[in-house]
Amino acid sequence: MSSDNDPSGWQEGHSTLVSLPGDLVSRYIIGALRAALPRQTHDGQWYCALDQFPGVWAQEASPKECLDVLAEVLKEWLVLKIADRDRDIPVVDDIDLAVVSRRFPG
Repeated sequence: MSSDNDPSGWQEGHSTLVSLPGDLVSRYIIGALRAALPRQTHDGQWYCALDQFPGVWAQEASPKECLDVLAEVLKEWLVLKIADRDRDIPVVDDIDLAVVSRRFPG
């Protein structure tokens, strides 16, 4: 994706992220979501969070929507962590994205 399609310049500044194997990231996200347990809040919304991933949570109108949004939030969280080359990415199903992210030049 070129930076022309992304007015924020995100792709231009983080082009190495495109090199991550999509199936690896998908397997990681699916594995992480097994820990998500949507619960209904007092106002009828559905909430779920992933304790291993600080700040990753969703609140939506149905359990399915909640999990779908949670998956997107986790993916965005991972993109930021990998772009910053953080080492505190949890291992999920023997997939260590922290190791993968260190292979890309900064």
